[in-house]
Amino acid sequence: GVENAAVISYKSKKFGTLIGASVVLKMGKSVQEQEIRQVLATALPKYCIPERIEIATSIQRTSAGKIDYKSIQRAFNEPD
Repeated sequence: GVENAAVISYKSKKFGTLIGASVVLKMGKSVQEQEIRQVLATALPKYCIPERIEIATSIQRTSAGKIDYKSIQRAFNEPD
């Protein structure tokens, strides 16, 4: 299972703006990207399902303890 996740938009040279997700799994759990997509497909329209899902050990946070969306987005953006 998934413990935590952050969803962001990111830039792709080929496709423009896309949706990405950084996902932290529960301790001892193993989940494939396709399994996450299948679960999301039961609750979301296709265009809302992230194009890219990255499994992370933690969600990046600001010094105030909030999710650092900008930092996550930079990691997803393709270089110019």
